[in-house]
Amino acid sequence: MKISTLIFNKVSAFLCSHHTKKNLFKVVLLAAFYLGINCEKVNGQVKNALNFDGTNDYVNVNPLIPYTNSFTLESWIKTTDGGAVVYGRGNSTVNGYLHFGLNVGLIRLAIGDGIGIDQLSGNSQVADNTWHHIAVVKSGSSVTFYLDGVFNGSGTTSKTPVAASSTLIGAGFFNNILQSFTNGTIDEFRVWNVARTQAEISTNMDCELSNESGLVAAYHFNQGTPGGNNTGVTSLLDGTGNGRNGTLINFALVGSTSNWVTSGGIASPDIPVVNNQTICTGSSATLTIQSGNLNSASAWKWYTDTCGGTPAGTGTSITVSPSITTVYYVRGESNCFAGSCATVTVTVNPVPTVTITPSGPTTFCSGGNVNLSATAAGGNSPYTFSWSTGANTPTINVTTSGTYTATATGNNGCSSTNSITVTETPLTISCPIGITVCQDAPSGACNVRFYPAVIPATPVLDYADRKITYNNVSINGAGNSAVVAAGSLVTLNYNLSVFFDYFTGYCPGCVVQSYIGIGSTNQTIQCESYISNGYATTRATSFIAPTTPGIYYLTQEGSLDFSCQQFKFNNSPANAIGVLIVGPPSPSVTGGCG
Repeated sequence: MKISTLIFNKVSAFLCSHHTKKNLFKVVLLAAFYLGINCEKVNGQVKNALNFDGTNDYVNVNPLIPYTNSFTLESWIKTTDGGAVVYGRGNSTVNGYLHFGLNVGLIRLAIGDGIGIDQLSGNSQVADNTWHHIAVVKSGSSVTFYLDGVFNGSGTTSKTPVAASSTLIGAGFFNNILQSFTNGTIDEFRVWNVARTQAEISTNMDCELSNESGLVAAYHFNQGTPGGNNTGVTSLLDGTGNGRNGTLINFALVGSTSNWVTSGGIASPDIPVVNNQTICTGSSATLTIQSGNLNSASAWKWYTDTCGGTPAGTGTSITVSPSITTVYYVRGESNCFAGSCATVTVTVNPVPTVTITPSGPTTFCSGGNVNLSATAAGGNSPYTFSWSTGANTPTINVTTSGTYTATATGNNGCSSTNSITVTETPLTISCPIGITVCQDAPSGACNVRFYPAVIPATPVLDYADRKITYNNVSINGAGNSAVVAAGSLVTLNYNLSVFFDYFTGYCPGCVVQSYIGIGSTNQTIQCESYISNGYATTRATSFIAPTTPGIYYLTQEGSLDFSCQQFKFNNSPANAIGVLIVGPPSPSVTGGCG
């Protein structure tokens, strides 16, 4: 981190340490601009590291890094050197040093108190020429190792190193001898005066931290030009602003070794490759990253408006449904840094509106037809048309009932549909049960008339050998046949007399009832509760005509009981004393065209 003036060290450290808070980040950048501060957290920046040649390269840190009984040391390292040293502190006292690095390729912490040395190691091989994050946490006498954020062994020590005269990066100062020069590359070395938890270590190992609580020194190694001529860049800056900067000793500072190099420990994500897409209004598009690695980032983040603007999704793919042509931005992010954005454009083409116009009514009689014509507007002309019938012309002729759908497609490939329903009405005649319907034309014309049977003027009807003679039957003051309006009041008058032969007739002692009612209904007009030989009466009554047009005979039923009962009266002229024609003699026909 390059800071123009030492007076701004504390301010710059504060600003840079808050770069992960997106709402504050704009304020941070604005403040950094006016103060001339260059924060490590920049989107898409290539992060650097420092390569040590294993011969005589090291970094001397002054002022010294202080020691506390509980601490955390962590760093990224890439090496094949099984004895690499990340951090060493010591003085002229024999066995009075502290060493953090590797021993036979395992994470190592060595602490000497001037009398003896405790050497503790992790469990897994690190010197495999691959970037690894190594950490050691000392809490009182307990020591715990972490490799790439995962527990990797533990131990205990009660020793405390003597006061140091030197604190070094990349070499050790053991027994008053500068030695154990590291052959490898180091990045993001941090010293804490607190015992960090595994969650804190794993969550932040990919981050460049600068001013967190307990952070004593932090080295981001972002100086110089990777692999370039850096002979004038001989300082390693302490990112905390505490001023514990280091001086590079014996580095060539030219070429790919013993120089500032590109980091792979905290590696910025690649700029992803995403293909542009074209959709129609109302459709969706799935945007998928075709290539690109997250590296040290944890997820791909998608935005609209600007890079880092309005969130649009997370992951390798997202599905979007923009209503207008929209540019989307995507980049790799972790909890503490972000890469550079790639852009992808989703072009939204308009969809035509389809209108169907009939040439006449869409409800017509059997044998009729109608033309349906489709037109389109909006979208991109010229248009092509297709119908659910299989036709590919703008206009079709329809002769049968159904729903007809037209599809219009513009020259941009976008299409839409519209539908219309056509109804063909056939001639349909529905009659009540027992009604005779005659038509005066074989083709089913609409002149329909009701023709009831002729009822005798003096019908004689028999029930249980009781012969009942009806005479002077009059409906509405006329004869025994009348045309009446549906639901109207009807009068009925008649005389009846009964003859029964007690010697030959059925059941002379039975109580017999006789009824007159409306055929095809349960409606009783008159009940004679007891008839026997010689019974005679005159009746004048009234009733309500049925509400459904048709032919209704006034028929007789009988029963052997002690009181009148309810019947469903037959509609047969053989048992009738009269007949009603309900409704006009030529009723209109449902569905007809006459």
